[in-house]
Amino acid sequence: MRLIMRVRGIRASGVAIFRSTLRKNAIINQSNNGRGDPMKLKTLTALNMIVTRGSLNSAAQELNISEAALSRQITRLEASIGLKLFSRSGRTLSPTGECIELLRRIEPSLQELERINEVASEIRRLPLRRLRLSVMPRLVSAVTLPALSSFLNEQPDQDVSLIVEGRSLILRSVLNRSCDLALGSLPMHHSNLVSEHLCSLPTVAVLPPNHRFADRSSLKLGELADEAFILLPPNTMIGIRAQQMFDEAGMTPISRLHVSRVDDCCAFVAKGHGVAILDALMPDWAKNSVRLVPIESAPKSSFGFIRRSDEEVTQTAGHLMDLIKDSTTRFLGTMTSLQH
Repeated sequence: MRLIMRVRGIRASGVAIFRSTLRKNAIINQSNNGRGDPMKLKTLTALNMIVTRGSLNSAAQELNISEAALSRQITRLEASIGLKLFSRSGRTLSPTGECIELLRRIEPSLQELERINEVASEIRRLPLRRLRLSVMPRLVSAVTLPALSSFLNEQPDQDVSLIVEGRSLILRSVLNRSCDLALGSLPMHHSNLVSEHLCSLPTVAVLPPNHRFADRSSLKLGELADEAFILLPPNTMIGIRAQQMFDEAGMTPISRLHVSRVDDCCAFVAKGHGVAILDALMPDWAKNSVRLVPIESAPKSSFGFIRRSDEEVTQTAGHLMDLIKDSTTRFLGTMTSLQH
């Protein structure tokens, strides 16, 4: 069993050999116009053979081509990459310092290319073994990790890639088949996507513990008209919803601070620097640091599963979905005071 986790596209643990190889090869397999050049890669392999065999003749015999053809390949390579690779004295070739440095840097990639059949076999097995799950950050600790822990305990031979990324990256991952299943905010409109509702959470006012409304069971947005607000970016789902609520209430919020993350928003509220409009999906640490008061008549935030419409849910993915549903039910059970 292996769990590979990436946070917003950055790998946190684990190594994927083939993807690493591709990244290295992208460096040595670029022609001057930016497109891959298979002949250049072939010539780099030949270059390495010349240096390791010690002569043009030995390398040509090994490659089953003439010395003249191999010499022309090296000449074209030198012109293409702008490096002088050999010092020529009659029929003798001596590698330059630039040649040795080039080979030193690309040697790992050349070695991996010699394993191409082995690597290809590994890749053919991956789709059968690894389940790729893309999740928005705020759904990780609340519902995903408990479910994923149970899943891995039940299926010790199952590899999982957990990709933690924002809404726009989730959309891209699902569409380009970089993940098998996604968990994010809804709605997510696209003709090639289908979604399944998981839960809806109330929109709440996030208040400091000693706020005058902290003990209220609910409040109207207009009651916060004189408060200083800590706001999230207007291009986020929460930011968009908050602005719509302000517009409908005829309010222009007093902006105290703009932050990019819900965690930061809650931290500043806890310190008494303002109030915020969020949904009830709070980071664990904030539950005892701020007060959540539902806003009357406010729209709810919905979350759910997202996948491509032309792909069926596998039995393995379906089982993980069931565990996430169970985990979500338990999570919602801790929020009964906010459900209206």
